Amino acid sequence: MKRATGIVLSMAVLAGCAAGPDFEAPTFGDDAKWRQSVDAEAGGDAGWWIDYDDPALAARVTQALEQNRELEAALARVEAAVAGRRAAFGARLPVVIADARYTNFEQSLVTPRVAEQLIRSGIIPRDGEFYNATLEASWELDLAGGIRRSVERADAQAPAAVAAAEAVALQVAAETVTAYTDWQTFSRRVIAAERNVSLQAESLSIIEGKVRLGLSRRLDAVRAGSALAERQSRVPPLVAAREAALERLAVLVGSESSALELSVREPDPAGPGAIAAGLKSDVLRRRPDVRAAERTLAAAVADQGVAAAAFFPSLTLSASGGFEAGATSDLLSGDARSINVLQFLRWPVFQGGRLRAAKANADARQREALANYEQAVLRAFADSEAAIAGYSAANQAVLAVREAQKLAAEAESLAARLYREGLVDYLALLDAQLQLATVDDALAAAEGEVLLAATRLYKALGGDWDSAGS
Repeated sequence: MKRATGIVLSMAVLAGCAAGPDFEAPTFGDDAKWRQSVDAEAGGDAGWWIDYDDPALAARVTQALEQNRELEAALARVEAAVAGRRAAFGARLPVVIADARYTNFEQSLVTPRVAEQLIRSGIIPRDGEFYNATLEASWELDLAGGIRRSVERADAQAPAAVAAAEAVALQVAAETVTAYTDWQTFSRRVIAAERNVSLQAESLSIIEGKVRLGLSRRLDAVRAGSALAERQSRVPPLVAAREAALERLAVLVGSESSALELSVREPDPAGPGAIAAGLKSDVLRRRPDVRAAERTLAAAVADQGVAAAAFFPSLTLSASGGFEAGATSDLLSGDARSINVLQFLRWPVFQGGRLRAAKANADARQREALANYEQAVLRAFADSEAAIAGYSAANQAVLAVREAQKLAAEAESLAARLYREGLVDYLALLDAQLQLATVDDALAAAEGEVLLAATRLYKALGGDWDSAGS
């Protein structure tokens, strides 16, 4: 017994070691500066869309985060990963099983012959009852740390699932803002196009009146009619794009488009304003796809340990005890007691190359996970750089288009007055109207692009979820 106890204690000491490498998070030059000039303070919060100052938009994003089906599926995967973590941790604990049985038997008098003779002679009964109550306990000593590595793998997979769900939430929020912005932009473009159609129809009516009075040429009326038809042709594609944006929004918020009540809202001339990008290291902490990739890499490293531990022996300690009797009155007596203790050592001597193949598979998946993590980091930096540049360019462009629209409106008003006074021909007025229509459409698109560029920037920076960095 002393020798067995010594072996067990030695095995327990060995169980303090774990096969395979320990995980160390890769490092990048993440404190390098952005190529663009940005605010180094880490800004934003979990509700970054609030910066758009649009209550209807905020309500739609909230609805999407509560009802989006893709996000529901991601949250279910989180629950599965958390349950898997609990199951993995349970493997480190002893297993205890209680068993109670009752048997009522009657033996054959025909076969076997020996039993028939014993029964007929009265030595053993032909029928009777049998009671059994046992308690079994077993515990596998984690000699090579395979179970511990399995727990580490589950510990990494759970936060990886959480980060993946946050990535889905960020994607859903960004797509909701994009769809809503597209609907608003195309709605304003439809309004501008219909307004220009109305102005062109009014101009055609005036010109046709002058033609009838002999004050204008028929050519001017033909040109005005052609311009009107061209303006009318622009409206249907814009309406179709607006409806497509509405349907996208409906899917995102988990509703039917007929249930959405939206109204056209004039954009804030100031836009979302300055968006603080912070440091590159802040982006890596905020980006849920990077955090998911890092945790997936940690799980892959733990898998290497699980595969390495399979080469070493495993020791299982088990014990069972209970009572067996033919009557309940004898069940708890000392004579009914039964005890069994077993130390089971198992060593995979020959496995036909399966263990080496499993180890090679784990090593390959670790290299894949490392490459995916490095790619996620590079993508995060590239997305952020491009989004910073895009947001800056969108703000500069909208300022220029607003100035162009102001001048085009002034030119159209002046050309209309001069035409009425007979100081210019209709071609000058037509050119001014066409220019105003073009700039009106460009302004609506540019103002929408500012919001879309802001959305891309918020998404590239990873938002700032409450669990970021935890």
